[in-house]
Amino acid sequence: MMELTPQELERLERKGIHPLSRLGEECLVEIHGRTIRCAWQDVRRIAAPSLKERLCARLPLTARGPAPGERRSAR
Repeated sequence: MMELTPQELERLERKGIHPLSRLGEECLVEIHGRTIRCAWQDVRRIAAPSLKERLCARLPLTARGPAPGERRSAR
């Protein structure tokens, strides 16, 4: 639907955004019961993975910080 992947549609659903239709570079979306017109690139930007999602896909993030006595350089 509207060239969005299932993951992108899921991200929009979690945010309460429901794409209705697309016409060229504009589209209609329903947000919290209201229908608004917006740019297609805005919908794609909102549906994109967050930084946290991108980092988790590359590296498993641990819950712990640096061990006591372990320091990281600021370089």
